[in-house]
Amino acid sequence: MSWSIALLARLSLSAVFLVSAGSKLATAPARTAFAEAVTVFGAMPARWSRAAAGLVVLAEVAVAVGLCVNQLSRPALYGAAALLLVFAIALWAGLRRGVMMPCACFGASQSPARPPEIWRNLLLAALALIGAIGDGAPAALLGGPAAAVVDRLLIAAFVTVLAAGFSDFTDILNLRRAA
Repeated sequence: MSWSIALLARLSLSAVFLVSAGSKLATAPARTAFAEAVTVFGAMPARWSRAAAGLVVLAEVAVAVGLCVNQLSRPALYGAAALLLVFAIALWAGLRRGVMMPCACFGASQSPARPPEIWRNLLLAALALIGAIGDGAPAALLGGPAAAVVDRLLIAAFVTVLAAGFSDFTDILNLRRAA
């Protein structure tokens, strides 16, 4: 895997987790919305929601920092994939139960959760897994055609996530006003 593609995967996932954690902590309404989303999507008692929400944010920050440290990058990539899969499963289960509220994945939001958010998390998890596999593979395996395939998969996953999540990014940046 080329150094630039591996770095792109690590830095982009780190940015996603930092933005996610930061937006959840930014304001009191964002913290409350996320704790409520943890209760509803996680199907857990409300008395545990604040602690669970805090653990999620702590895990996001730990993964984001780990992705920026060479010695921790591989475990952090696996941790990112695990977190993203848990998020996807929680969203899927909530939508299946008929939950019609924002997931608060990137702080307070007006838009209810929808299936593209599940796909976004699955694509990001795939990006993390491809990065982790490439990060630990012997250099001989990642030379020639194998390296080209892994690089292209990473680029495709990255571009797809950006395209699929553009509306979320505009919500985060407050470029779109609630109707």
